[in-house]
Amino acid sequence: MSDEISTGKTNIPEGVAFINIFHTPDQEGQIQLTQSLAQVTEEVIRYQPGFLSASLHQSLDGKTVTNVARWRSAEDFKRALETPGMLAHREVLRGLYPREGYLGQVVYTYTNQESDKSN
Repeated sequence: MSDEISTGKTNIPEGVAFINIFHTPDQEGQIQLTQSLAQVTEEVIRYQPGFLSASLHQSLDGKTVTNVARWRSAEDFKRALETPGMLAHREVLRGLYPREGYLGQVVYTYTNQESDKSN
C-alpha cells in the first residue's frame, strides 16, 4: 500500500469490520441464511452501540454468504456479542453452516459517486 494511504492523506474510514463467510449446501440454504442475517440485523444488531453498517453478499454459485458488518470499534463489537439478542442469534446459527470470520481494521473504502449520475 502506498505511503499516501497509510499516512492518512486520503479519506480513510475509521472503525473495524467483522467479516463472516458462511458456506451453504445450496441456493436454498443461501437464501434462508441471508434472510436470517437480514432479520437479526434489522431487529437486534442495528440497535447496538457502535454499529455502523452491514452488507450481505451472495455468491453466484449459490453456496456462500458473506456478511460485512462495520463497527465504530472492536470494543463495541465485542460488547454487542454478549448481548442477549446476539447470543440467541449465534446459538440459532451454531453448527448449521461451516463458517470463517475475522475482525479487521477498515483501512480503505471507495464509493464511486459518478456511477449514480450515469443513469
